Amino acid sequence: MLSLFRLKIYMLAFLYYKSLLLVSAILNIVLFFIGFSFSTVLTIKLILLGFYFLRFLDIQSKRELIFYQNFGLSIVHLFFLSFVFDVILTFLIRWLFFLWS
Repeated sequence: MLSLFRLKIYMLAFLYYKSLLLVSAILNIVLFFIGFSFSTVLTIKLILLGFYFLRFLDIQSKRELIFYQNFGLSIVHLFFLSFVFDVILTFLIRWLFFLWS
């Protein structure tokens, strides 16, 4: 059973999220610059992460996640923790935009 209170789980999830970090930050900046609200940006990001999740239903793409599964981290937990990291990043970027404007 997966324990979400182990640091190793968060480190592995962040290792995966680093591949999405730059795209996520640029998307956050563009959406906030256009004028979208915080909840709208999170909804858009959740939909995009859902589409990205669908990519891994294919057997060939699922092999990319074997490293994380060997440590006991399921695909659902990996994407959930990635979304949590994304919410934190979105909040920080929104806060910076609030200070800047």
